[in-house]
Amino acid sequence: MGTASHNVDFGASAGRCDRQPRRRRTQWLVFSISAALLTLGCVGSERGPRMERGTIDLSTWDFREQGSVALIGDWEVCWGQFVDPATATCPGRGWQPFPVPRLWSDAGVSTPIGGDGIATYRAVLTLPSDDGARSLRAGSPMTAYRLWINGERVGGVGTVGKTGETTVSRLANRTYRMPEDASRVELLVHVANFDFRGGGLRRSWKVGLDSALTEAAGYELLRYAAFATMSVVVGLIFLVQFAFRRSDVARGWFAVATMLIGLRVVFANTSDLHQLLTGWGSFGLMIRLEYLNTALIIATGFGYFGAKLPGVIPPRMTRGVQLAALALVPIHGFAPLDWVLGTLPIIQALAIVASALAMGCWARATLRRVPGAASTLAAGVAFGLGVVHDVVRTRTGLGAPIEIFPFFVIVWMALESHALMRSFARSFASVERRSGELEDSNFELQESEEAVVRFLPVDFLRALGKETVSDVFAGDHAELEMTVMDCHIADAATRQAPVAFEDINEFFQRTEPVVRSHDGFLSQPYGDRIVALFPNDPREALAAALEVQQVVRESGLGETVALSIGMATGPVVLGTVGTGQRLSSIVLGPTTALARRIEEAARGLGRGILVSAATHRRVAAAAWFSLAPVGPLPANADGETGALFALEAPRERTIPAEA
Repeated sequence: MGTASHNVDFGASAGRCDRQPRRRRTQWLVFSISAALLTLGCVGSERGPRMERGTIDLSTWDFREQGSVALIGDWEVCWGQFVDPATATCPGRGWQPFPVPRLWSDAGVSTPIGGDGIATYRAVLTLPSDDGARSLRAGSPMTAYRLWINGERVGGVGTVGKTGETTVSRLANRTYRMPEDASRVELLVHVANFDFRGGGLRRSWKVGLDSALTEAAGYELLRYAAFATMSVVVGLIFLVQFAFRRSDVARGWFAVATMLIGLRVVFANTSDLHQLLTGWGSFGLMIRLEYLNTALIIATGFGYFGAKLPGVIPPRMTRGVQLAALALVPIHGFAPLDWVLGTLPIIQALAIVASALAMGCWARATLRRVPGAASTLAAGVAFGLGVVHDVVRTRTGLGAPIEIFPFFVIVWMALESHALMRSFARSFASVERRSGELEDSNFELQESEEAVVRFLPVDFLRALGKETVSDVFAGDHAELEMTVMDCHIADAATRQAPVAFEDINEFFQRTEPVVRSHDGFLSQPYGDRIVALFPNDPREALAAALEVQQVVRESGLGETVALSIGMATGPVVLGTVGTGQRLSSIVLGPTTALARRIEEAARGLGRGILVSAATHRRVAAAAWFSLAPVGPLPANADGETGALFALEAPRERTIPAEA
């Protein structure tokens, strides 16, 4: 007992030890990729000089070798004024430093105008004079702006006004040509915001060679499109899997969440893909779709993790987060745009709270060694790092020169897809294995039932009112009226065993088809005696007896086998006897005993077939049978007697239909 218990515990411990290295490898993989992406961000943030009080010196910068430069840092801002480009003079408090990219309403930043209003941005660039044609890539600030370069109006986005009624916001990244051979370039930007939660240049602006900026813009658009396509395709794959396996709710949640994340880059105002599609809808419509998409991602994402790790995240917590996120949906769809924009802090707070709750549950489940919790925690950390990086990058300009949130999402998606696919593969293999086992078991059961039916005929089961052999138990019986045919092979018991068995078996093989063709069935053989039962018309029994006699005569068995048959009609009891391990069929009743006595009389009188008076009465109307009286049945120990009739070959072989 003690040894067996020790072996079981050791095996369980070994299984846990086998799982622990895999869990550690998964965690290290996630953290390694996350660290590499963050390192990329840190390296990217150090490239190029920064703006200092509205000026940046790029005179020694080689745009061909070192690439483009993001104009990140402190620009000069004139609050509440549209400065005249001709004078570039800010009245009142004068030019004030303010970071770009950043919103006017960011926490910790004090601006005289708050989130709505107007302002003028100013930056002075010192450029090399012989570095080729250069351009300015202006990231869409999600507000209206007008741009002057060296005092000349070159373009803008939307309609700039001093009130909400005269201002029209649009979303569009723009590329503007810089003056050639100009070593000093002054940028003056009029910015108006009355639509978004906070105005300002919330996207970084870049300076570089025309070809480099064009290539970068095309690459960014392709990257967003590829990410969206990949996410939607992955979601569709798991949605198809969920359609075939509705019980796996986590797979359905993951499919929907993945497709929503893919659509996120379409609706997100940061992407060129979004701005490419803005012609299909208004500024307000795209904002509604973006916010609606974010709320649905929170709801489906939390539903996925709650379904993937049941018992780890309490169901009430899952439903609470989902209901809170879904409550924002009608606001995003039908409320005024100001209300929609006002839900952003709620969405951000809800995302932070949901992430914190999920991380806590996953960490606790990881400590408890719940399967799948560690990989989910690692993937969630990677996802969170991507969100934090892009928020910091958008608000402060620190981080990688590109958004790396999609890369973190790809890491998360790859890990979760791998886990779900492994689960699907294991379950599919298990289903195949079990299906094969069931097929083998069904085949074995079919063979077993066929073997049992050889001892308990199907007709015998039907007579008992049973469908299958498994329904039969010891003691089951039924009383029916039947015609009993008792056949005896003379001298079979006195022959040598091989010859006797050969004769009896051949006789049985030739008799069984004949009996079945006349709606009868054979009971178990009793040594040199075979009993056939006919539950329907007694005429079928007489026809079967005559055909058996003829088959024996024509087969050659008649030369070695002397056949005598006794037939009686009356009540018969069919049943089974035995134990739970073994069953045998048995036929009882006075009719069976009478058929045996009649067979013995036929053998003594040298007659082939004798039938009882009861059988004679039931077939007397069929004149085609030749039934001749032969006298009474010899009395037995109980003194029972009865008339006997000899059955001879009829004039016809078929039973005529009754009128």
